[in-house]
Amino acid sequence: MTLSAGQRLGPYEIVAPLGAGGMGEVWRAHDPRLDRHVAIKILPAEFAKNAQLRARFEREAKAISQLNHPHICTLYDVGSENGTDFLVMELVDGETLADRIARGPLPLGDVLRLGVQIAEALDRAHSSGIVHRDLKPGNVMLTRSGAKLLDFGLAKSGAALTTISHDDATVQKSLTQEGTIVGTFQYMSPEQLEGADVDARSDIFALGAVLYEMVTGRRAFEGKNKTSLIASIVGREPQPVSTIQPLTPAALEHVIQKCLAKDRDDRWQSARDIAGEMQWIAESRSGEAAKAPPRPRARPWRLAAALAAAAAIGAAAAAFVAVRTRPAEPPLVLALAQQPNAPYQFFEQAALSPDGAAVVFVGYTQSSGALWLRDLAQPQPRLLPESAGAQYPFWSPDSRSVAFFADGKLKRVAIAGGPPQIVCAAPDPTGGAWSPGGVILFNSGMNGLSRVDAGGGTPQLVTHLSKDEEAHRWPSFLPDGEHFVFLGDASLTEKHHIKIGSLRDGSTRDLFQGVTNVQFVEPDTLLFVRAGALLAQRFDTKTFAVAGEPRVLAENIASNGANHHKEFSASANGRLLYRVARMEARLTWVDRNGNVLETTGEPRRLGDAIRLAPDQQRIAFNTRDADGRDDDVWMLDRGRGITSRLSFDPASEWSPTWSPDGTKVAFISLRVPNTGMYLADVAAPTGARFLSDQFRPQSWVGDTIAGDVPRGALYDVVIYSLTSGRTQTYLTSASFALQGPSLSPDGRRIAYMSNESGRNEVYVEEFPTHAHRRQISNGGAWYPNWRRDGRELYFVGAGDALMSVDMTAETSTPKALFHLPGETYEAAADGQRFLVDQPLDDLTKTPITVVTNWR
Repeated sequence: MTLSAGQRLGPYEIVAPLGAGGMGEVWRAHDPRLDRHVAIKILPAEFAKNAQLRARFEREAKAISQLNHPHICTLYDVGSENGTDFLVMELVDGETLADRIARGPLPLGDVLRLGVQIAEALDRAHSSGIVHRDLKPGNVMLTRSGAKLLDFGLAKSGAALTTISHDDATVQKSLTQEGTIVGTFQYMSPEQLEGADVDARSDIFALGAVLYEMVTGRRAFEGKNKTSLIASIVGREPQPVSTIQPLTPAALEHVIQKCLAKDRDDRWQSARDIAGEMQWIAESRSGEAAKAPPRPRARPWRLAAALAAAAAIGAAAAAFVAVRTRPAEPPLVLALAQQPNAPYQFFEQAALSPDGAAVVFVGYTQSSGALWLRDLAQPQPRLLPESAGAQYPFWSPDSRSVAFFADGKLKRVAIAGGPPQIVCAAPDPTGGAWSPGGVILFNSGMNGLSRVDAGGGTPQLVTHLSKDEEAHRWPSFLPDGEHFVFLGDASLTEKHHIKIGSLRDGSTRDLFQGVTNVQFVEPDTLLFVRAGALLAQRFDTKTFAVAGEPRVLAENIASNGANHHKEFSASANGRLLYRVARMEARLTWVDRNGNVLETTGEPRRLGDAIRLAPDQQRIAFNTRDADGRDDDVWMLDRGRGITSRLSFDPASEWSPTWSPDGTKVAFISLRVPNTGMYLADVAAPTGARFLSDQFRPQSWVGDTIAGDVPRGALYDVVIYSLTSGRTQTYLTSASFALQGPSLSPDGRRIAYMSNESGRNEVYVEEFPTHAHRRQISNGGAWYPNWRRDGRELYFVGAGDALMSVDMTAETSTPKALFHLPGETYEAAADGQRFLVDQPLDDLTKTPITVVTNWR
């Protein structure tokens, strides 16, 4: 029986395929009787005649039905339809442990927490007489509630077991090419490979292999073919965990080694013992932190320096902890929180000077951002002159000057005093770096990196984009002053890489995958963020290659929401600055003053689009993954309290836009081969159809969808007609970007952004005649959006202030309503309430951490 979306299997409505397990296809389905989504696993028709495979499928149903545990996938139902046997199981949202490990080793705290949960799930199965026999990272889902153990398709119940050949084992998706290992040999115990009977201790061996991989990011056993892999498992010991991750507790390494003993009698004899050991390790770690011995009394000059550093952002220092190291300079960890009477409402983009003596940052008021400097030897920060509108500051190599971007220009200012100097034009920037030789390298718009003399001049393009790239961002020079590392941003293809380039010839090459800014720290370290963790990795400045495994310095690093920029900075003398914050937010209703009225839905990694349906009850929004990439489009039905997907492809999808009647949603998807705008019927979203190349929808009135498309380093405003099925360019320019169009509710006017003045501002004109064009904002603006009656226009101004303009008057001055807590907003029909993304951690109050001598 071939399934397809919309088909029924018994009482269940098939929605979309989820994947293929070792013993069947898995589909997302809806149970209309209980109004819930489920996962349905079917036995493929070609397997139905195989007695061994059918027996294995039946064993899975019997095995799972006996298990009831928070970390084991729940079985709801078993059925048969037209010769197709199927299981109905709990729908588990999240990612597999295999996918998480693919991004690198897990933090120690996560290893212990998830390891305890997996071990407890195994213990429940074993106590019910069930051996899983196929434990591997691909059969563990990571959800909001923790680990979920899946797929008992190879489970053994009691003494009865039908012999299954090794070639029937579950296929591991990353090992499918000719000449590589097929199946799950990497996690099989020696007795399984030798054909002996298995028991619970075989699962314990597999658990050891999984834990090893979680800690190191590598498999415990490898081989070029089946023979060499089997020989490795049966006769060799894996490389010690501590040689790969030196900070691994000896107790945890002992747990893993004992799990992987060749003789099952030498292993742990129960999963409960393993769970207990790991729980003890976790509690010991937290206990050591809570009961740390008193630190030695600080010398007066060190204490003064610490207090001065605490005031660096206008803050009072929290407790700081001395860490055992060289007596000359023990590391200090300081939490810097903003003072209540600070002359700015919040701050971000802090950068340490190369000599570690000062911090520069952007402090925001509701009207504008400006540069503030904190000399760590002085008690108060001071405002740098004429720096209104500043963003992305970076230091000169001698720590005497600061470069920054403002008013569409690259500027520099001496910290000793005096007005800024204009270096060159730089619209729409994302980061810069200053070399010892006096060259500034920076990004401007959707382009490669440009160079200019620090004294001023005409920029020259250095790097050139590949066909997959959107821009080159966040450069950092290496010691030779010629080479540099940077982010190759490929948001339209998801092929992001940390790269290295050369000023001499503009050549570039990939170093490794990454969706983050990167900084080189002398003498041999790269700092970058992956899946929210700040990592340090050795980098050879002669061979230009990374070495060894990255070391975790901190977790949950905050992002400022601008083109994958993470909040960290380091000096050349061993000081490190970063901000920790959970990057999840909750949909929240606020009034026109920003006062919270109510929250709705669960916390998520929300993206930059929130859209209310015409009925004001349903909300479309997009989410992001742990690296900040756009992920999926979802819908929250406020009345029913149900959240459901509107997009299903693994590719990035965002920018949902409702149809005027609320029955459809348009969005952009990076799915292949057709990247662009798709249209989904809300009642049957899996059947989304392709409409137009590269098109990012922004607003929809009548049969017209307004959006924007990239054009080289710029953007054009485009219009799509559902009647004709054609896309046409509405606004274009050879020298500046036009984007973010918003059609008025009556379809007679259009608002959009243009950076023709050197920075983004909002303009309004009559549609489609272009008549009566006028500039609405002044001082920078983003995301224009109309009130439902067209009498008011909103946009985001400087300092993330939500601005309002009376559009019934020919001339009207924008007024600030409130500071946006997150990235975006949506106005209710009457304009008296706004839906915003409220971060779980308020970045206006979240402290910055400074570590001295972090190495």
